[in-house]
Amino acid sequence: MKSNLPTPIFIGFSIWMLLLLIRIPYSIFEISHVKTLLLAAPLWLIPIAWKIDRQSNRLLWIGLCCGLLFAGSFLLFPGHYAALMTVPWILLSGSLAVQQLSRSFDASKVNWLSLAGYAYLPVGALWAFCDRLAYAPLGYSPTIVLLTAVHFHYAGFILPKVSGYLMQLTTPPLHRILSFAIIAGVPLVALGISASHFGWPFYIEIICVSILTSAGVLLGFQYIRYGLSSKDLSVKGLFSLGGIALSIGMVLAFCYGWRAVFQIELLTIPWMYAVHGTCNAIGFAAPILIGHYFLSRQNSSLSPSATDRDGI
Repeated sequence: MKSNLPTPIFIGFSIWMLLLLIRIPYSIFEISHVKTLLLAAPLWLIPIAWKIDRQSNRLLWIGLCCGLLFAGSFLLFPGHYAALMTVPWILLSGSLAVQQLSRSFDASKVNWLSLAGYAYLPVGALWAFCDRLAYAPLGYSPTIVLLTAVHFHYAGFILPKVSGYLMQLTTPPLHRILSFAIIAGVPLVALGISASHFGWPFYIEIICVSILTSAGVLLGFQYIRYGLSSKDLSVKGLFSLGGIALSIGMVLAFCYGWRAVFQIELLTIPWMYAVHGTCNAIGFAAPILIGHYFLSRQNSSLSPSATDRDGI
């Protein structure tokens, strides 16, 4: 992996693997598994997306420093010191969001999927701050606070980004509707969870969850389709695997969202973050991002677009 990925990403991946190994014996049904999935995002998954976007190597090193502090905060007991260690990641993700937003005013054609991804990322960072501070906004449980941080890192940042990457390679059916559903679906899922939390009508969560999960399943099928048609064996395998994992994870989320109508005893929150979370993070995000990175290296002779130039 080191020969293929830049050094900061390789270091972040190695640190993440070390954190995973020191937790053996390991159970995906424990809340520590959610934290492990969350840490993969700043340590190496999101930096891969930055590299695909042709961001500067300096950003990768800054991101590594912020990611290491972020990961370190989860080795401490929740409190002020742990929360303080997440602040650099908040500032970095926020500055990238402002940067992307400022560029969109000068661009003749805004990449809404990319812009949404960068805009949602600091939201996830702020929820991680709340988790490390042991602060539960609006009376949410600590588990929901942590899961919301994960949601905005993966569904918020990675899902729109990889959707945009695929649409640069091919034009999937109903791609405009798919893009809108993904962009709108991320906050709608949060709204749906809030609706159930405050005792609002159950169909609000059903509608909100159905929008994002349906779009996710369609995107997963498109990745399977593109992967199977690719002549590159690595891309074929990575995209097919990622598409299958995304489809499975989104179907589970769809069923969980409809639990008020069709009750499935197996779909508890621990089971959801164990299976749905793992499918989306390790099964989907990792192979899809690595596959796009391989494609970006093959096309490295192409000049970067206005939104892909060096950042911080």
